[in-house]
Amino acid sequence: FQAEDGIRGSPVTGVQTCALPISWQFAVGIFMNKLAPDNLRAVAIYGFVLCISVIIFGAGIGNWIDRNKRLFAAKVFLSIQNLSVALACIIVVGHYVFWEEQYVPGWVIPAAVIAVSNVANLASVGFKIVVEKDWMVVVGAGDDSKLATMNAVFRTIDLTALVVSPTVAGLIFDFASNEAAAATIGIWNVVSAVVEYYLIILIYNEFPA
Repeated sequence: FQAEDGIRGSPVTGVQTCALPISWQFAVGIFMNKLAPDNLRAVAIYGFVLCISVIIFGAGIGNWIDRNKRLFAAKVFLSIQNLSVALACIIVVGHYVFWEEQYVPGWVIPAAVIAVSNVANLASVGFKIVVEKDWMVVVGAGDDSKLATMNAVFRTIDLTALVVSPTVAGLIFDFASNEAAAATIGIWNVVSAVVEYYLIILIYNEFPA
């Protein structure tokens, strides 16, 4: 595609949509409730850690992006994000398959999942900055009308993801065991990472930044 063709058929949109069906951030809240069913403390701690970490490290992530090439930054964030989600899923699967019958302090597994998921969330924030807030301006090529259209498309995709992700995650938890649900989400993230990696290469080749 060419810059003047618009954003709707571009790989930029594909980067967003390839991760659309499953939201780990939604699923991990369910896992927190299942790992610590007595109360919602683990879920609350998870949400608090994610928010406070973005506040603390958000500026540092932006500064790091500014000091590096956009393609390199996108690759790093994409790799960290998907590998962290996969690792968190492995921890959940390991808990239900190997450690559930063994004596493991009740806080260990939720704490490990929260810590790894927090890393994934920070990487997701960085990747979003690179693609949506930075590269999108380059793709717009100074055309305010095109930039407005791209912003509208991205917002539509984000809102659609917020609607579809809980539905898909809920169906997975309804029809699969906890370990199968974790494995499914982990495998999906590994597969989507390959697709996203290919798409960001296309973006960079068309619009170097």
